[in-house]
Amino acid sequence: MNTTPILRLTDVSKSFDSTAVLSGVSFDAPRGSVTAVLGPSGQGKTTLLRLIAGFERVGDGRIEIDGEVVGSSDVHVRPDRRGVGIVPQEGALFPHLDVAGNVGYGLPKGSRDRIDEMIHLVGLSGMSSRRPSEISGGQQQRVALARALAPAPHLVLLDEPFSALDAGLRAGIRDEVIGILRGAGTTTLLVTHDQEEAMSIADHVVVLLGGVVAQQGAPTDIYERPASVEVARFIGDANLLSARADGGSVGHVLGTQECDASPGPATVLVRPEQLSLSSDGVPGVVERRAYYGHDGTIGVRLENGEFVSVRVSVSELAPVGARVGVVMRGRATVFAG
Repeated sequence: MNTTPILRLTDVSKSFDSTAVLSGVSFDAPRGSVTAVLGPSGQGKTTLLRLIAGFERVGDGRIEIDGEVVGSSDVHVRPDRRGVGIVPQEGALFPHLDVAGNVGYGLPKGSRDRIDEMIHLVGLSGMSSRRPSEISGGQQQRVALARALAPAPHLVLLDEPFSALDAGLRAGIRDEVIGILRGAGTTTLLVTHDQEEAMSIADHVVVLLGGVVAQQGAPTDIYERPASVEVARFIGDANLLSARADGGSVGHVLGTQECDASPGPATVLVRPEQLSLSSDGVPGVVERRAYYGHDGTIGVRLENGEFVSVRVSVSELAPVGARVGVVMRGRATVFAG
């Protein structure tokens, strides 16, 4: 069994003029996996994708695809020779070509069987002769996926491909596309700013903040054990409370727990789902209320002035102005300083 990662980045850096966009980026995309590069807009995600695809040259470091160096300070393999397929934002289909023409674009003549196979794979049989203007946004996205898969690439890059879809369609189309890629055994790299998207579909998440890998790992590890306050704040809803570590424990407004932080000021992370309402909890006043149908959150100003978000059932959605008690379940994550 070949265990070599399809994609490996080692200390990849890139600057434009004197501005550093990426610095020392390293990670692997294992064979057959879905890896998400997650970060806010303007953090270097698109530049990273362009480096992997070969549209930009690497400044420092090394990019390998299926064991071959395709980008470094002195190596640059052309995009068409990297074995990489790309699904861009909004599909970017050719409006003058029908579905079959778009899927087969770039393939050698006589590839009709492969084109039909890809159209069937993405569930668009019977639509070969339709133009992009004659199919829905979700169907256009599947055509773009079929086009990317047609040359049998080593790696498929997804560049925020679902961001232009209506919210009602996004999750369904996303799950369909990822299901097709997993079914085909295709190694996939998804670039996105959508936390829910990355955390729900990826095997491995690379958090990119300020052009640097702030943390990488399984979605559960990143959510439950963030490496820094910055990652905690970016991934999911975070209650960050002031605390003080002393003698193997840390104390904050919601309680005390054992920890190995150095004595001194600290910050603790408590997720909204770790909090609940109780008459004997820390007193506070409800300042915000949000209803989501299946559950909701209330924002509570605690007695020491700190503000926390509490995830509750619909029946517990107290009105603004109500006095409540808040208790914590489990352990908070502690950050020194």
